[in-house]
Amino acid sequence: MPALFDPPPSGSARERLDAYAAFLAARDGSPDFDRRTLSLREERTVAFESAAPCFDGPFDRALFERQHRRYDTALETPPEMQLLLCFVKINANEAYGVEQVLARPVRDDRPTDRIERLLLLEEGYHTRLLLSAASLFGVAVREPSAPVATTRALVAGISRLPEAAARPVTLAAEAIGILTFLRTLEACRRVLRDRAELRDAMEARLVEVLVDEIGHLSFNRLAARAGTFAALRAIVPAVAMATRGALPEAERLGILPVPVGQAWRFDASTLPEEVRRQAFIA
Repeated sequence: MPALFDPPPSGSARERLDAYAAFLAARDGSPDFDRRTLSLREERTVAFESAAPCFDGPFDRALFERQHRRYDTALETPPEMQLLLCFVKINANEAYGVEQVLARPVRDDRPTDRIERLLLLEEGYHTRLLLSAASLFGVAVREPSAPVATTRALVAGISRLPEAAARPVTLAAEAIGILTFLRTLEACRRVLRDRAELRDAMEARLVEVLVDEIGHLSFNRLAARAGTFAALRAIVPAVAMATRGALPEAERLGILPVPVGQAWRFDASTLPEEVRRQAFIA
């Protein structure tokens, strides 16, 4: 992947979009848009959701439930619990956005419309994957957290923008989202360095999400117009700064806020090898 702010090579977009569609078919299987399922992803995700508990330390369920409802920075919370709270909350904005988009009438008049619908189905699996981390601690979280009012307003605003205006915002949000997951992966390796089984199980969920998100970023780059990349330079800092204060438990672990400088430097070389090996990168 070239640097985030460089457009793809001229004339390659149509061919690369066709290649991405083939990649999605091989990775996800057959879609069922009514049931919101992808055949191959369903099999893999059910396996994650069926995982047995493997955290062998003390776990205060009452504290977890309280911090899940509303995080209180005054309460002493073990880093392992903070990490789990990040997993089950960090995709709340995307989950809300997907529901808003899926509630709109289906468009199918552009070559990219079917791919965009497939990506929405993938986002649904991201929510399930991240929530399934709770089972590793012997607890259950069935629904994503509700996003804050500012997020609801932002999603509603973006959904009404014309594509030319919405695409750079979407690209910026995808990039900051990827960096957030990468920083979560780093925190996972740090917090769980002495718990190999649990660390590997949680990393596997993050890698699944990251492989998809790199594809989503690549798709939005290929579908973008030339002016999109110039607009990114003004939008990315705003999206990065908006991560400050968004998730206190993530700030406690050093995941958020995402530094703007890290976004400027983002390219494929910053990705873990297992993500680069599996992802569609354009």
